Amino acid sequence: MSTGNPCVMGIDLSLTRTAVATLTPRGSRVNSHPTFGRKEATLTERWKRLDEIAGWVLGQVNLSENFVVIESPAHGQATGSHHDRSGLWWMIVNQLAVLRVPVVEVAPTSLKKYATGKGNAGKDEVILRSARRYGD
Repeated sequence: MSTGNPCVMGIDLSLTRTAVATLTPRGSRVNSHPTFGRKEATLTERWKRLDEIAGWVLGQVNLSENFVVIESPAHGQATGSHHDRSGLWWMIVNQLAVLRVPVVEVAPTSLKKYATGKGNAGKDEVILRSARRYGD
């Protein structure tokens, strides 16, 4: 692991469009990866989708990253394939641990409060405030 130049990667997990942001002294970049699923997908189809997303995310990781930040699962959420999202979260966190990349978990309300000053801000407001703060 590099310790001289701070480098951080943020992961915004989603079953429809996962995004990865990297911030280094040389600048920042954001990449996203769309995927599509069906409500009636088989177990094998669901696993393949999660494996595709996890593979893409892990392909974005540079082992010189000092740490990775990932949003904590929303444990109170009972809609929208929460079980699959939790599985995806663990697939990625497990691989980062195997690669010995430190992972920092951030609660959704903390992330929103940092970005906007409000813990209940919507996604659009977080994006707008982040763009104003960091550009791009």
